[in-house]
Amino acid sequence: MIGLFGRFGKDARGSIATIFGLTVFVLLASSGIAIDFSRINRLTTRVNASLDAAALAAARELRLSGTPDGELRALAESYFDANLRQVTNMEGRIDRFSIVINREKSAITVSADVVLPTTIGSVFNLGEYRTTLSASSIYSARDIELGMMLDVSGSMAGSKIQSLRDAAKDLTQIVLDDTHGPSMNKIAIAPYSSAVNAGTYAESATGVRLSNGCVTERTGAQAFTDADPVSAPLKRKTSLCTRSTIFPLSNDLTAVKSKIDTLIDGGATAGHLGIAWAWYLISPKWASFWPSASAPRTYDDREAMKAVIIMTDGEFNTSYEKSNGDSAQQSLKLCANIKSSGITVFSVGFEAPNAALTILNQCASKSSYFFDARNSAELRDAFRRIANELTGLRLTM
Repeated sequence: MIGLFGRFGKDARGSIATIFGLTVFVLLASSGIAIDFSRINRLTTRVNASLDAAALAAARELRLSGTPDGELRALAESYFDANLRQVTNMEGRIDRFSIVINREKSAITVSADVVLPTTIGSVFNLGEYRTTLSASSIYSARDIELGMMLDVSGSMAGSKIQSLRDAAKDLTQIVLDDTHGPSMNKIAIAPYSSAVNAGTYAESATGVRLSNGCVTERTGAQAFTDADPVSAPLKRKTSLCTRSTIFPLSNDLTAVKSKIDTLIDGGATAGHLGIAWAWYLISPKWASFWPSASAPRTYDDREAMKAVIIMTDGEFNTSYEKSNGDSAQQSLKLCANIKSSGITVFSVGFEAPNAALTILNQCASKSSYFFDARNSAELRDAFRRIANELTGLRLTM
């Protein structure tokens, strides 16, 4: 009996040794798998980040410059390599890098074959981990069409008109700057005082011969719309208006700045007319009215965004068609219709009274797009902030 138990003990010890050996093997294998999983995760994270950077850089170049395929590939690969080089102690290797270019959608897809030797993979007949990773990017830099309604009434005399010129040129420099790649951003200017001076466009806008360019509001069903002037002509009820004429959409930085420098103060404040013309200058319904280079794009153009800036230093106090309401009432109706057309509205008061600020606040597309500038420095800051907001809004990636 004792011998039997002795043999049993020996057998038990042998079983425990076997189980222990298997347990150790399982633990080692699990540890190896965990280590490999962590290494694979680190590698794929780093490669994915590099692919994202490469796809975005190439898509941006494609959208803005139309670069040939070979150069796009070289650019994408350089961004991919540069990002990977920033990684210290990187394991694994890249067997293949490729790029697919969709010019119609300004889309780029880049991919890479990733290989990583495993820690204990040979035990499981898996010597290396291999996968293909990819990233896609569509860089849609929308072209800005901006109409600036600028108050050049008599209250803007002296240093105020110069402050406005400086602020408007600051914005123009930012919006039309092409140092970060070419764009088709455009700016139009609608100066106003007692009326809007449509200059050489006045006769076509009213349908009558004028001795000057002073144009006022229209009446009827299209009074507060952007209907073209052929179907709904504007009127002429005054010979008093600013000498500063309207300026259609242009991407010529020098020309826009030069126009701003010619702004001259004088007259009353027909704010609703300035609002209307800022809209007309970027409205696709007026496309055939302007020179072809200044023709606004359609409202549904996904590669364009439209905005207006409404600026004044005083209360809107001058109007001509009693049936339309006073200048303030007309302004609010115009602003509502502008926003319903999908146009973004920014508004700026420059040392303006509360009555004007109330209108400007209601006209802005949102509260952060309304600026109450109490001095010249704040005016320039407001215009810069609007410019930076516009250039940020144009990027959808």
